[in-house]
Amino acid sequence: MKYLLFFSFVVVFIFFSCSDSAKSSSFYGELFPVKIGDNWGFVDSSCNFHQELVYQMADEFYMGRAVVQKNNKFSFVDEAGKALHPFVFLKVTHFSEDSLGFVLDENNMISCINWDFKKVFSLPGAEEIHNYYNGLAAVRKNGKYGFVNKKGDLVINHEFDAVGKFVENTIAVAQYEELPDSSYLKWYFIDKAGNKAIDKKFTDVHDFSEGYAAVSIDGKWGWIDKKGKFIFGNDFQECKSFSEGFAAFKKGDAWGLINNKGKIIAQPNYFDVGEMHEHFATFSMGPKNVGFIDTLGNIVVQPQFESASNFKNGIAYVAKNSQIGLMRKDGTFFCDSKFDSAPNFWGDFIYLQLSEHIEVEIDTLQVNP
Repeated sequence: MKYLLFFSFVVVFIFFSCSDSAKSSSFYGELFPVKIGDNWGFVDSSCNFHQELVYQMADEFYMGRAVVQKNNKFSFVDEAGKALHPFVFLKVTHFSEDSLGFVLDENNMISCINWDFKKVFSLPGAEEIHNYYNGLAAVRKNGKYGFVNKKGDLVINHEFDAVGKFVENTIAVAQYEELPDSSYLKWYFIDKAGNKAIDKKFTDVHDFSEGYAAVSIDGKWGWIDKKGKFIFGNDFQECKSFSEGFAAFKKGDAWGLINNKGKIIAQPNYFDVGEMHEHFATFSMGPKNVGFIDTLGNIVVQPQFESASNFKNGIAYVAKNSQIGLMRKDGTFFCDSKFDSAPNFWGDFIYLQLSEHIEVEIDTLQVNP
């Protein structure tokens, strides 16, 4: 859960549909944001530019909308390239449940907006906000996290030092425990009422996914169910979350793949294994040596890339020779090694985990008297 503890990097990411009936929670689209030189734009599956390279940043389409940046301000465009709102926001999140999202305005005020960009409520003094999950959004104030409902009412007090996502009616929260010479986070799980859901504490956790959560106790990892019971023991060096019934695990110095019945699909022989998406998972034989395996543990694309994203709608970003292209699931390439960056491409790797929270620059936050 380290990825949710006081992010220093926060930009925006991702968005939505043209009608309420068409909206869903999947971040899929038929256009692909890419960067050439200093500018971003979008290409289609024939590698034709759908929009000119005119943005400082462009992110993936979500059911017909994408976040873009111009002159250091953010807005949203549709697939015709039409801006849906003036470029006035300093930061934004994607819209989530009931088509609600969050924005940071020029006064460093975090506000909740609806699908039509109308303000629902503001959060004076808020330092950070996370998207809604199961009706609640995590908000940080005075360095502590609590939770607000969709009216902006505080329903769980600000008492946590770190939080996860409210998925499957359970959320991981943490508080610092002091030692004589240091302090560290102790994680546990609560329900939507703020009551402890699992009567155990952990040294590290991932959110629940598909009924299980990967957790660590003193460096030993395993997966627990909703009652806190370890399902396959807890003798792994590290574990990742389940996705499509599979999860990566680390045994010794190498990674393998296991299914949700406890059967090892791929022995721990790899430098790394990613999450399963559309029946494919990335794996690597070493730094800058990435390929794909399937749900049987078979290698379907040989390791040959510096980095690769997950598949979405049958297409993945892949990097070779510090240039990025697009690849179909059958291993055929288009836009091969043509671009300088893709969403969240940082140097030697692609990271497509999209930002779902806003963090205010505390030193510039204007506190109302």
